[in-house]
Amino acid sequence: MNKPWLKGSVSLAALAGLFWLLSRIGWDEVGLRLGQVGVAGFALLCLTGLAEAALDGAALRKAASGCLPFLAALFINQAGAAVNILVPGEAGEVFKASLLARHLPSREATSAVVVWNMAFRLSKSLVILLASCAAFAFLPADRYAAAWALGLAAFNLSLYFALNAVLKRRWIGRALSVLKRPYVARLIDHIRDAEGKAAAFSGRRPGDYASIAAFQACARVAGFATLWLALRFLGYGYAFPLCLLIYTLTELATYAVALLPTKIGTTEGSTYLIFEFLGLQGPLGAILQIVLRIKQLAIVSLFLIAGILTRGTRGETRVAPVDYNATT
Repeated sequence: MNKPWLKGSVSLAALAGLFWLLSRIGWDEVGLRLGQVGVAGFALLCLTGLAEAALDGAALRKAASGCLPFLAALFINQAGAAVNILVPGEAGEVFKASLLARHLPSREATSAVVVWNMAFRLSKSLVILLASCAAFAFLPADRYAAAWALGLAAFNLSLYFALNAVLKRRWIGRALSVLKRPYVARLIDHIRDAEGKAAAFSGRRPGDYASIAAFQACARVAGFATLWLALRFLGYGYAFPLCLLIYTLTELATYAVALLPTKIGTTEGSTYLIFEFLGLQGPLGAILQIVLRIKQLAIVSLFLIAGILTRGTRGETRVAPVDYNATT
């Protein structure tokens, strides 16, 4: 989908679909539900969102071996999140690497972003897996939902190991090498170097990688808490295993949504379908995502404004290349 007019058409169609969906739900109903959350509710959701963003920023700083200020890490992470909302294909990760390259050599910046994303996928899968096991063991009345969440978490974890295998064997660089175009030679070399360093990070520096994964795991707990609170504020006190299943399915849906030109509209529609699939009220799923979207935009805007005011993206003296082969 490289044609701008096609991307624009799909984006407009997604926004039109969202408008149609909200009209079908009823604007009065949407306003009533948002009013149920209230200012205090949104404030609490923003607090959990801030905790999640701070933990993700700490993980990025650790992935960069502490070679950038904490505020800069927060700014870069949220800037990437903002781009991911508007641009398809997780382009925010590329943008994140370009901002990080103002503080690190470009190859180390790319490797740090790859390591961050690997830890993100690992921590998300492990948190859901452990929570599902606990729900299955201690909440026998809701074992059906817990079992579904457990199976989906195991599937998500298998994707992590598959991606890790791709990095270790440097298959991305090999796949691009078949193009045999002069202008991609430098890109192939860059990608192969990033793949090797990212794989070496987890293998040779398990202590640092565990710290990154721990920050990410705590961030995912904060993310789940945000969803659970949002459902409560909307007037639906679902059981813990069902909330966990909703969280798992919405997280998995992000992989499919990432392929589309925009997340606004498509995320709300996918959550609507998830709620319908679970036998819940589909409109609630769309309204839930609107609440979470407002929270996300508020958090991103706050950090972007703070970063600009404090010159959070200002490049600093570049540090020496990080030794990814050093053991910890």
